[in-house]
Amino acid sequence: MTDRHLTPFGWGKSKKGDLSPLEDLQGRINSMFDDMWKGFDIAPFRAFGESLGDISPKVDIKENEKTYSFLVELPGIDEKDVDVTLSDNRLTIKGEKKQEKEEKDENRHLVERSYGSFKRSFDLPADVEPGKTKAEFSKGILTVVVPKSAKAKSAVKKVAIKSAG
Repeated sequence: MTDRHLTPFGWGKSKKGDLSPLEDLQGRINSMFDDMWKGFDIAPFRAFGESLGDISPKVDIKENEKTYSFLVELPGIDEKDVDVTLSDNRLTIKGEKKQEKEEKDENRHLVERSYGSFKRSFDLPADVEPGKTKAEFSKGILTVVVPKSAKAKSAVKKVAIKSAG
C-alpha cells in the first residue's frame, strides 16, 4: 500500500503531474523558500561552488543605436583593483575588494577586514568595435561603453506594421 491510498481523491495533483502529498508539500516548501530569498544576494552563504570570499557585483546592461553600456556597482572597491578586458567579443570585468578598518582607544581595539574577488564575463555580438571601448570609474560605479560598428548602426531598419482588419 502506498501513501496515495491514504489521501482523499485529488490530493497530490499539481502542474508537474501526479505527485504524492509529500512530494507536493516538499515542492511547495521549496517554492516558498525560493520566493522568500528573491531579491537578496545570498551568494556568499551558498555551500556549493562558492567560497565566502566571492562577491558578485550587480550589473545594468543598456543598449542603444550606437553602444552597449555596462554599469557595474563596485562599492568599497578601488579603481586600481579593477581590471577590464575585451577579447574575442567577450567583455570581462574582474577585481578584488580589500578593506581594513581599525579603531583603538584605551578600553577597546576593533579590527574589521573585508576581502573578496569577483569576475563577470559577457559575450558581445559581432557588431562591436573593441578598439573604441571606454571605461570610467566614479563613486563606486564602473561604466564600460562598447561602441557598435557603423555596419551595425546602418543595419537597423524600421518595419511598418499594417492592420490585418
